[in-house]
Amino acid sequence: RLAQRGEFTKRAFLNGKRSLSAAEGMAEMINAESDAQVRAGFLLYGEKLTREGKRLQTLLTECLAGIDADIDYPEEDLTADTREDVRRRLEEVKAGLSALLKQYRAGKKIASGVNVAICGRPNAGKSSLLNALLGYDRAIVSPVAGTTRDIVEGTIEINGVLFRLTDTAGLREGADEIEREGISRAERAISAADVVICLKDGELPVSLPDVPIINVISKSDLGARGECDVLVSSATGEGLDELKRLLYEKGFGQENDGAYLMEERHFEACRKAYASVERALDSLSMPAEIYALEIKNAWDELGELSGETATEAIIDEIFAKFCVGK
Repeated sequence: RLAQRGEFTKRAFLNGKRSLSAAEGMAEMINAESDAQVRAGFLLYGEKLTREGKRLQTLLTECLAGIDADIDYPEEDLTADTREDVRRRLEEVKAGLSALLKQYRAGKKIASGVNVAICGRPNAGKSSLLNALLGYDRAIVSPVAGTTRDIVEGTIEINGVLFRLTDTAGLREGADEIEREGISRAERAISAADVVICLKDGELPVSLPDVPIINVISKSDLGARGECDVLVSSATGEGLDELKRLLYEKGFGQENDGAYLMEERHFEACRKAYASVERALDSLSMPAEIYALEIKNAWDELGELSGETATEAIIDEIFAKFCVGK
């Protein structure tokens, strides 16, 4: 018969040679659009996330072993010591899960790119700036106010991370019906952005979202000056390198070689495990059977990372992303 999608990687998973997260890392590398996606996929493939998940599972297993001993041998009166030991291990698990959850935002940006909205009033130089950052003419540039009426997009890599740039319609009051639709789309793009480049040329008629804002004064070659984060000239290239540095710093941060949560299911598994650990800590004064159940739930959720407790539907969905033969 013909090979199915991801057949050989799936066999490695089913035979215990690779974890489910490692298989996802392989898929990330195959479908990567940037160097950062390749590196992050390689970290997944190298089992970093799986090893951290198993470490936390081991701590939970030790908690359950102590609780079982307490329940089986009540005459030994170990309850107080056991609960303190369980509390210490649960706090360690909670800290580990918190660190993983903090990596989700960076992992998501690596996987799908950093969304950047370029906004400002009409004729502020947004389209020229987009073209300058891309290195080619993507957007129409004209001295006529309101030329850009729809979303214009392009992508660049900065230090291996993909940035998705969006040129938006000029923001102003009193526009015609078509331009108002463009402004409405611009507002949606701005609200969905991870970082906003705001071209300073008068007050904007909209409020900006609670994300990093880079204030730019364009047309520095024409003598434009003022208070801002960076002065830029799309014509001469002045300030573009500094703008890219700020984009990387504010839009992504700092890459590391740790375990990234790149998939929604990784995040959900860690979030649910974290919630179960918190409930277990809150119920330590109750009978052991109650918090033991929460600890077991957390163990099962962490098993989603390696594939130990993943359902067949999840496994099929993951390997459907592969090309034939991998």
